[in-house]
Formats: sequence, C-alpha cells, structure tokens
Amino acid sequence: MKKLVALSLSILLVLLTFVSCGEQPVESTPPSSSEQTSSTNKSTLEQVSVTFSKFESGIMEYSSATKFSLKKDDAYQSMTEEYLSIPAGTELSSDKEFVVYCYDDSFKLDTTLMQNAGLTVENYNPTFKAGKLIFTKTSIVRISVKGKLSDVKIEVSPSRKDLVAIGPEETIACHAEIKSVGDFLTQGTKNVNYIYLTDIHYGSEVSDKNSDGQRDYDSTEEVAAKLAKLKVYIEKVVTVANNSDDIDFIVVGGDIVNGYETPDSNDYKANKKNNPNLTVAKHLIIQHQQILEPLKDSKKPVFITAGNHDDNNGHSIYYGSKKVEWLLSDLDWDKGVFSKFINVNVKRDSEYSYNGKSISKYYYYDLKKAGKTTRLIFLDFNDDRLTFDANGEATAQPNWGGYHEGQIKWLATVALQGKFDECIVFSHQGYINSEGSGIGKDGNPALENLLNAYQNKTRMKQPTFTVDFAGRTSGDILLYQNGHNHKSEFKFDYNTSFWQIDTPMMVTRIDVVSVASEKILVKKFEGNTITTLLKNGSKSETTQ
Repeated sequence: MKKLVALSLSILLVLLTFVSCGEQPVESTPPSSSEQTSSTNKSTLEQVSVTFSKFESGIMEYSSATKFSLKKDDAYQSMTEEYLSIPAGTELSSDKEFVVYCYDDSFKLDTTLMQNAGLTVENYNPTFKAGKLIFTKTSIVRISVKGKLSDVKIEVSPSRKDLVAIGPEETIACHAEIKSVGDFLTQGTKNVNYIYLTDIHYGSEVSDKNSDGQRDYDSTEEVAAKLAKLKVYIEKVVTVANNSDDIDFIVVGGDIVNGYETPDSNDYKANKKNNPNLTVAKHLIIQHQQILEPLKDSKKPVFITAGNHDDNNGHSIYYGSKKVEWLLSDLDWDKGVFSKFINVNVKRDSEYSYNGKSISKYYYYDLKKAGKTTRLIFLDFNDDRLTFDANGEATAQPNWGGYHEGQIKWLATVALQGKFDECIVFSHQGYINSEGSGIGKDGNPALENLLNAYQNKTRMKQPTFTVDFAGRTSGDILLYQNGHNHKSEFKFDYNTSFWQIDTPMMVTRIDVVSVASEKILVKKFEGNTITTLLKNGSKSETTQ
C-alpha cells in the first residue's frame, strides 16, 4: 500500500479510468462554515499552474460522440483543442453558466457517462448552469462557460495538485499509460519490470507508385510526418518510465529504421542539399538519431538491440548496384547509435574490438533489485562484422545475418558464466531454428543448442570452444524476447522451460513486462489485458 501511495504521488502526469464525471451542477449557495474550512485546504487554478490557452468564442455543441461545432457567441468561451485532466475530489465552480463535457478513454464524448453523473443531456449537450461541480472520479473534460474560461474556479487538494494537467490528446493520453502501468506493476513490485518496444521502421518506404516498374521513394514530407507520429510513442514511453518508480529499464528491440536508403531516396537527396558531404550511411545514422532522440531524456537505463534493417543490409542491395558504402559498419553503429543512447555501463565482447575498444553490438548488464541479480543479455542476430576503413565506412559485402561464431563463444564462455540469480535474453529475432534460410529465419542451430545446454546443465561442443554447464545451480533463463515477425505471440519451449515473447511493431503494441521466477506478467502499453505466463508453461489472460 505504501508503494502504491508513493507511486501515485510521484507521478506528475495522470490519467485514470474514466467512469464518472461527478454530480449535477447546482445553483450557487453561500458556503457553510465547514465548506469554508475545507476551501482553505484547496489549491486554486493558479497554484496548480494550469492555463487555458486553446479556446474559441462560442457555445460548444456536439452532433455526435466524436464531432462538435461552435455556435458563435462572443459571450461564451469553450475549450476546443485541449483537454483538462483532473483527479477525484476536484471542484469546478463559477457564478457564470458553465458546463463540463466528459470523455471516455478513447477521447469520445460519452452521453452514458454524463447521464450517469446526473447531467441532463440533449443531442450530446448537457445543460448549462451556474454553481459547483464536484468530481467523484478522475476525469478528462472540456469546459464551455458564459464568460471567460478563467471565470471557472478549479480547486483541488494540495496533495493532488500535480495530478492536474491540460493539453492536447497525445499529451493527456500519456497520463492513462502512467496510471495504468503504475497499477499493473503494483502486482509485483519486487519483479523485474521493463517496457519493450520494437520494429519502429522509421524512414523511407519504397513502392511502385506509378506502376511503371520503377522504385518510388516516399516524399520528404511523408518521411517527416512519420517521424512526428512515431516519436510521440517513444516520448510516452520515456515519460511513463521516468514517472514510475517500478519501471527498471527500457528496451528497443531493433529495426529502428526501414533501411531502404540509397542515393535515390528523396529524404537523402533533400538532406544532402544542406550537407554536400553526406553519405548514405551517415544519413542512416542521422535517421536513427532522429527517431531515438526522446530516449536521451530517459532517467532509466536504455538498451538497444540491432535489427536486420538497421545497417541497410540487403534492402538497398536488392534494388540496384551493390554499394558497400551504403551500409553501416559496426563502428558506425558504435559511434552513432550505441554510444549515444545506451546510457549505462554494459559488458561487451573484448575479443571483438577496434583500437582497443569493443564494438560488439551484443552485451550484457547485471540489474540488481530486491536482493537479487538479474542478468540482461542483448544479442545481435545481424552479426555481419563488415570490414571497414579508417572512417568506419564498410569495405565488404555483408554475411546476410546470423550469429557469428565469436558471439556464440562469448555468450557461452562469458555472458552465461559467473554468479547471477536469473537471466532474461533479448534479440531482434527468435532463437528456435525453424524453416527458412538467410536473414529471414528464426535463430540458428548454434544458439538453440547453446540455450538448451545451458538450461539443462549439459555440455556443448563448437568448432572453436567447448563448454560444460554441469553443476550450475543458479541463473536460469526466465524469458527470451524478440521482435522482427510483426506479430504478438507467446511460446513456451518445453526443452528449455522458458517463455519466448514475440512483440509486433511499435505502432501496434508496446509491451510492459513484469518478470519473476514463477510468473511473468505482460501488458499492452495502451490496453487493459494482462497475460500471465507461468513457469509450467500455462498461459491465461485477464482484463483490468
């Protein structure tokens, strides 16, 4: 209970469940002595630093659950572009006639909510009255008043004044995730809790728009619009993580960009006009940095795995000449992505280095929480190890993905050694060696055999090393999480006794995961369904 209270008070932005908007406004009456005393314990509008800025003159009139119009009347002011989020216990009052429109969690006007609150509603419009409205539930609202919006007095308990917020839908919507995630994580506060997003796919799309057999790239305007839209999701994730005491870290699961960049890309050509020295590879690094920029504000550890699109591998080569200078080398990734966004010290493969520094895109980190150590291992499926020149530019063709023997050796002899209590593995792609070949397949035999040997405490022999896990008594893998397939799946591997979570594209799903040795909870970032994964392989779903 103390944890829940602390979490609630620490959250600076809020949006709870929208169930009711309060009681019917009544005619103003002189306050009683008890009301006067209570009023001294309230914070006013000015004290909660909320300013009405987006409004128009006129009476707000709704014709449906999603559309409204204004009946022009200079005597009225109405909120039009922004919403007000207020906590339970908030009082709205005015000696001018006013009305409050209430919204559900999809930002649709809900007459049922309004009628249940005791408001008289006709054609989606409640009745205007002067007086006081007391909100018994936290709510999203818009206000219309005969006068100025500042004529509506907002009073809220000082302990809850930081829970008041005003802004556009995308800002207020973030409050929903904060509260929802906070409530979800109270089910296991000692668990390892993180947010996982993957397959952002920012950058140019390619198609044959004119049906002439030519490769047509998105316009610069289309790429810019995609950037603006996708960054909102990442900004939300950072806000939620920063304001939730129980979120331990953020993981980006790869395919950050589309990787369809060539000299013919409209986005590349537009940027090259301002920077004549810009190469395709440097442009790809800039795209990574543009979309991941909100992560720099994260107060929690950020981890990133590389995807098969992220180095331009194959996607530029499939269409036109094979130009190695279009590809990102591991040194490019290290300087332009890894060192920019991974904000904690991690352990990388010292045997794969350049000028004395490791440039491996795979690594591990030991998270210490609640008296135990959880090893987080991040793999690099697209472990091409391209040769490069002194500038970091690639000088050889890629190996088309897969786990290099050096990475398998590091995983077996370094990352899966030592003392830790449990383990979680992340990679852009799965580990089970299924049908298919090349970059599109899930996993490979060496990784699958290694994970089987580790979990079952047996011996594994490879061409360059042999490892024996017999006698190991701790550090079992609890979970393997990946993206790449653009679908949501939960698979239990009975050979290894751990779960594999397959997470789809970021705009479809962002997972909040709470991991313990006996039970794993998974919740969609913008949803109410909780999936429970038990150690014995059983799965269930509940709705909050």
